[in-house]
Amino acid sequence: MELVANKAPFQRSKRTTSKIMAELLLGLAVIFVASVVHYFTIGTWYGLKALGMMGVSILVTLLSDVMVASMRFKGKQEEFGPFVIREVKTNYSLVTAVIFTLTLPIGTPYYVLILGNMFATLLVKYAFGGFGHNIFNPAALARLFVALAFGSTLVPYLGDSASQAAIQNGGLVAGATLTSQYNSALPGWLGEVGNIDLLRVFVGNYNGALGETFAFLIIIVGFVFAIRDVLNWRTPVFYIGTIGLIAIPMALFAGVNVFESVALSIGLGGALFGAVFMLTDPVSSPTGNFGKALIGVIAAFFTVLIRVAGGYPEGVAFSIVIVNILAPMIDKLVVGQTTVNLWKKYTTTAAIVFVSVGTMSLIANNKVNANVVEESSEPISYPTYDDETGSEDLTPPYV
Repeated sequence: MELVANKAPFQRSKRTTSKIMAELLLGLAVIFVASVVHYFTIGTWYGLKALGMMGVSILVTLLSDVMVASMRFKGKQEEFGPFVIREVKTNYSLVTAVIFTLTLPIGTPYYVLILGNMFATLLVKYAFGGFGHNIFNPAALARLFVALAFGSTLVPYLGDSASQAAIQNGGLVAGATLTSQYNSALPGWLGEVGNIDLLRVFVGNYNGALGETFAFLIIIVGFVFAIRDVLNWRTPVFYIGTIGLIAIPMALFAGVNVFESVALSIGLGGALFGAVFMLTDPVSSPTGNFGKALIGVIAAFFTVLIRVAGGYPEGVAFSIVIVNILAPMIDKLVVGQTTVNLWKKYTTTAAIVFVSVGTMSLIANNKVNANVVEESSEPISYPTYDDETGSEDLTPPYV
């Protein structure tokens, strides 16, 4: 009998990293194709810009991979060409490039794409050692970088035509998206923008980030990913579920339709895209099932907190980066056998959900009350009188 010595683990899954990443790219391709089709229906230049954005991102990322591989090449064990190809294939930077591009609106300048992809690949990934060693999700942190550095250039239209922007967004304020205007409607993520067509929101017939608007399609892709073990279902389910749960008391305080409020909180913005394609990143998230569920709850709280109380219309990328920081601590919290001290895990999760719902309910109540006070505190206008005739001067505006 021949004994073969090898390193653990001794039972290996047939689902290799390469196969998982290939399926992930396929799902992203489905979302991207839907986005391209949508923008071609708006105009040829819009469709071409979407294709150009993805092309630039992929090219810059691959060049960054080649540059790093060239610096790492020692020239002793294998030839340069095969070494570079292997490094590019095993770092999966192409996935990062596609995800990052799909988080940006159509009006994003090409130089922002170039800098953002270089930031994601060279700093967030390779500075920590490459794939498997990065502590942050590269696409999420790069999205934050461009939002903070080039926020005014991330617009959902091409050119500067206000009429074009209004047509694209179905009559909304020129240059706005459904997400940004829903956020800006007082008291912010608690109000209503006219009569928003929920079917339109979930089908994706509006402008936003390239990959965020097709909610139904993202849900279908996420469901398939969960069945095929491309992602752990606990993270997106707990994330989206907690967002919906928090939205219920907030809607009650705001006096708006609960179902519509929950649907808009989940369907608008990048919540679904982030839940399926970014928050589930196996490298920057906890390793255990409990940890993967817990980060969904924590990320949901920070997402809603930033949306409602913060200065940004969207909080998904921020929340992803925050839970990336917490991931090592969560792993230490659940170290050991998964069946031991289950009550601590359940108690911790329930406590975080309770605090999240309670905190956001108080914030929503305060914002609604502040909005009511602001509206009721407007100065009273009185008509003036003509000094000669003593009659009312009805010329507006009254002072």
